[in-house]
Parts: sequence; C-alpha cells; structure tokens
Amino acid sequence: MPRMPIYTTRGCVSKFFGRSYRFKPIENVLKEIDATGADSYVFVDDNIICNADFSEELFKALSYKNIRWWSQASTTILQNQHLIELAAKSGCKNLFFGIESINKENLKSVKKGFNNPDAYGELLQRLDKAGIRPWVSLIFGLDQDNYHQLKKTMEFFKKTNIGYIVLWVLTPLPGTELYSEMMHDGRIFETDWSKYDLNHVVYTPINFTPKELYDQFWKCYLEFYSANNIFTRAIHYLNSPDKPPNKFHMELLIQFYMRKQLKAHNHPYSMGIDRI
Repeated sequence: MPRMPIYTTRGCVSKFFGRSYRFKPIENVLKEIDATGADSYVFVDDNIICNADFSEELFKALSYKNIRWWSQASTTILQNQHLIELAAKSGCKNLFFGIESINKENLKSVKKGFNNPDAYGELLQRLDKAGIRPWVSLIFGLDQDNYHQLKKTMEFFKKTNIGYIVLWVLTPLPGTELYSEMMHDGRIFETDWSKYDLNHVVYTPINFTPKELYDQFWKCYLEFYSANNIFTRAIHYLNSPDKPPNKFHMELLIQFYMRKQLKAHNHPYSMGIDRI
C-alpha cells in the first residue's frame, strides 16, 4: 500500500466510452509511474491485452521499473502466450478474468463467445506457472444455469486448484440491452435500485425461483471458500515452486476473509473488514 491506479487504454465498455479504443502513449504511463513513486499499481483498463502489440511494448517498458501490478484481461491472452511471460517479467502478480460461465450457450448469450471453456484449464495452468495469480469472475443465473450446471461449475474449479473466484448474480442494469429485454418479457420484478448490487436477484430466472437462485449463489460461493477447500489450496500453494513462501500467510488471510464475509452474506467485493 498504497496501490496506485492508472489507465493505459480505454474503450472496452462501449456503453460508456463509445466504440473506439484509445491508447495512452507509453511514455506518459512511465512518467505517471515516476511521478507517483509507488511500487504497486493497478492498471484499471477493462482489458489490458486488447491490443497485443501495444501490450507487448508496454510490458517490456514496465520491466525496467521494478514495480508490482495487477489488472484485468481477456481469456484471449492464450492466443498470445508470450504476453503471459512478458507480463510476469514486468511485475504482474494478479490478473482478473471475466470468464462468466463454463457453458458455451451462456457465453453466447452475454456476447462472450470468444471465451473457450475447453481452454480455461490451460490458461489457469500457464498463469500459475508464470507466477501470476488469476482471479476469475463468474455470473450465476444465466438462462442455461440449473442445479446440474452450477454443480459442474464448482467441480471444475476444485479440479483446477485456482486460488480465488468472484461470483455475481446476473443483474439487468438499467441502460443495458439485458434490462430492456427482461423488462419487455416481464421478468423484472424489483425496482429498488439498492438491490441492483450484483448479489441480489431482481428478475425471474428460467430454471430457479428467485429465492432458489439467491440461496444457490451464496451456497456455492461459501462452498468454494469452505475451510476444507481453503486448506487444500494452501497445500497446493506450499507444494508449488513458483509461489513465494513468505506470501503464504497473506494467502490464508485473504481466503479466510472471503469466508468470513460470505458467512454473513456480505459480498467480499463490498470490501471493509466488518459491519456494525
């Protein structure tokens, strides 16, 4: 701490930024780093590897700065695997991926058909080997989701030994196509905007009642961060030659923080240590 935020690109979220993609000159990025003098950064780009040529040049430049950083990326980084190694050498410690689902029909429905569930395992292994901790994000409540699909999803993540997952409930945010479609179909029953926080159910799912989906969301999330699963991942961490042993206590601290929040039905990404 502090971990400084910097943009290097902008334009992935077209509803906000339009359809053009803009790149900050790399020399400007380096000047910002020099001006802040921090040793830890968050590149808050929606997809830091959107343009492989730009990313390669950026990572090479960062490798001379002796910093640690994390950011968000697309699973398509697997098509340019050298970027994983370059990112690691430049100080990347964590990458956040919105994989959303392991069901291909679900991925098509949210316009993420470029995500390939068959390659998730390879992606996670390559990141792990490079010393980059992946955080993966999934959406619960897509139209192909049912009890079997959710069970299959959780079994997949147990097999991969991934350290962290972040779950969200599908939420039709106002202004999006999803909101318009669900409103047209009469599926939205909640208009209290405080419930549109990505961990409440505000619409009628296809294969669950709203309460069933809500309960499954918290049940699966807490199952991943069960004490047994946390210690299983801890053993994997200690047995991995690519993981720094001096960071082990921090790994356990984060894992049990996640568990504590989930037991109270507080989303871990709401942050804070506790609630009064």
